[in-house]
Amino acid sequence: MTLNTVKPEGPFVLMTFEGDDILFDERGIVMMNGKPKWVGVDRLYFEKDLGEHKVKYWTRSIEEAFSFSTMDDATTQLCKLKNPHLIRVRRLHVEEE
Repeated sequence: MTLNTVKPEGPFVLMTFEGDDILFDERGIVMMNGKPKWVGVDRLYFEKDLGEHKVKYWTRSIEEAFSFSTMDDATTQLCKLKNPHLIRVRRLHVEEE
């Protein structure tokens, strides 16, 4: 058996989640899968990076998200961001209308 690697085909976007607040009930914080449950959760997509040690912009609009042509490029940018463990790399799927 011979093993090889294949470079994943893009485009890719970086995605994270943002919530309004942690959900509470009469017992305290509501937990889901061992983590606090958030209300008003939105997806945020990486939009642009103004450079090293400068601001990074995120958008709620997937149309404004920065599209990486390779997984390597997306991963390189991911490593430059704060809290990379909270960010996901997703393949952008374009549906024709």
